[in-house]
Amino acid sequence: QIPYGMASRTYNLLVLLWITASAHATLPFVQVFTPGEGGYPCIRIPSLLAVKNTLLAFAECRNWTGDGCEPVGLSFTRSPNKDICLKKSTDMGRTWGPLLIAMRDAAQPTVVWDALRSRLVMNFNNATIAEIGDSFQTFSSDLGDTWSPRQNITQYEPRGPYNAGPGVGIQLLQAPYAGRLVFVGWHGGSISYSRVWYSDNGGASYTASETVFERVNEAQIAELADGRLLVTMRNDHLNLTCPCQAMSISSDGGRSFGPIYFDPTLISPVCMASLVSVKDQLYFSNPASTKGRVHGVVRRSPDGGRTWPHSLEVTDATGPFAYSCISATPTAGTMGLLWETDMDARKCIGPSCRTVFSTFPTAF
Repeated sequence: QIPYGMASRTYNLLVLLWITASAHATLPFVQVFTPGEGGYPCIRIPSLLAVKNTLLAFAECRNWTGDGCEPVGLSFTRSPNKDICLKKSTDMGRTWGPLLIAMRDAAQPTVVWDALRSRLVMNFNNATIAEIGDSFQTFSSDLGDTWSPRQNITQYEPRGPYNAGPGVGIQLLQAPYAGRLVFVGWHGGSISYSRVWYSDNGGASYTASETVFERVNEAQIAELADGRLLVTMRNDHLNLTCPCQAMSISSDGGRSFGPIYFDPTLISPVCMASLVSVKDQLYFSNPASTKGRVHGVVRRSPDGGRTWPHSLEVTDATGPFAYSCISATPTAGTMGLLWETDMDARKCIGPSCRTVFSTFPTAF
């Protein structure tokens, strides 16, 4: 394996061969999803996972426009449905395979790799008229080439159904809950709320957390080095004095959580954020702005989220940056980031026009 520093210098020499430049991006990136692919005018809501030597990028393939994505001059057949799509990369994100459809009439792909059973577990929401919003899951044992028939899991979700993620689920590594699959999501309505649910049998059944987080929604969860769980949630003005992420900690594997607190370092507009742990390090990404979905930043905490002394700019202060998902990669010392941004305004208008992929070092 090439040492990281040497790999970085080699990578920089090759960067013009395979990345797309942006006036606002401070990290090089590769386009993964763009308007019009597969006949879909907009592809949004990224989910990124590394399994063995493969990177898997999931998203919602939408048959409608809006919500941060307004293609210009694109002809398409408009309908209200969404499909879950994915692409794969086996060369660290330099190139991506063809667009695959994982599930028709589905939304909010939130995926985890079950290492005990060697399969992907995807929680998602139905997008058909008959069962609009119901919670479902599916499994894949061939890295997303084929998927099992959808299973309705709404019965395990009191006060549900829940919208999974968006982002990824996790499998706990530490005793006494090692092997547990954990998801977090939210329920919309006049007042939204977030909740965690988990499975100790690979998704055969689920248990909802005793704790309901009122007036927050889109969320992600990570296992800390000491075995506790940390959840970060989109703050829909629950705390008007701190335009920042809502946080909470569980000391019992997700069965219950402590009170919500607000981290003033993690400033945010109303937007989802990504949260991932790798060994004893915690990584967080979001638009670090109170003025809109701009200024993408990745932060690193060496102390379980108590402080965030390390930060890395993805875009400059005015660079569009919306939803994102962080993942480890098959290469030691390197992390991956799948993130939404704008593109040439002659082709699409909005901060979520396309989804791109960047890498960055684990230590910054």
